[in-house]
Amino acid sequence: MAKNKNEPAQWRSKIVGHGKVAASQLLANPFNHRRHPQKQRDVVSASIQELGFIKSVIVNRLTGHIVDGHERAMQALGIGDDTMVDVEYVELSPDDEKKAILLLDASSELATVDDSALELLIEDIGFNNQLLADFAIDYKNLAEMSTDEWQGKPQADVDGIGNYDPSQETYSIRFDAVTASDRDTVKATLDEAIKKLGLSYKSRVM
Repeated sequence: MAKNKNEPAQWRSKIVGHGKVAASQLLANPFNHRRHPQKQRDVVSASIQELGFIKSVIVNRLTGHIVDGHERAMQALGIGDDTMVDVEYVELSPDDEKKAILLLDASSELATVDDSALELLIEDIGFNNQLLADFAIDYKNLAEMSTDEWQGKPQADVDGIGNYDPSQETYSIRFDAVTASDRDTVKATLDEAIKKLGLSYKSRVM
């Protein structure tokens, strides 16, 4: 691929082509660290049914590995091995491929949400699928939760500290545990942290 002399070095494109590939020919990346709980799989499936397939799977032409789009590839496989998937090809060295696997998802999670803009958007959408309608409301409620709400109730005023009883406070933390084993691991970690802090809280993971 010829290099554009006017292209800044820091903005060089690694996209080298597009195509359609049978789902069975797509190779999972051995360094993919993202896991997809059933709830997410259901939402992705419903969104494809609602909108169609609107985002290509990114594949590194040099290694054949998926760089982004593992769940979309799995959804296609669920339809059939010969399901044709839109692919965007990039050229990355093995080291840069690992960086991309880390950064593509991790950097997007740093974005913040404008609550009012999100509310206007959701109010203007009519979903055909109830799962997606419920997911939109859940997402809106989660986005609106303040830092204080995540961390629990504020501590008692200094003047009333003598009557402050930590055991009567309730703190709520949400975990999307995939299995019962995950819930047990989270609870054990919380219990150990509570013990080390010398607090009298009791934990419960739903």
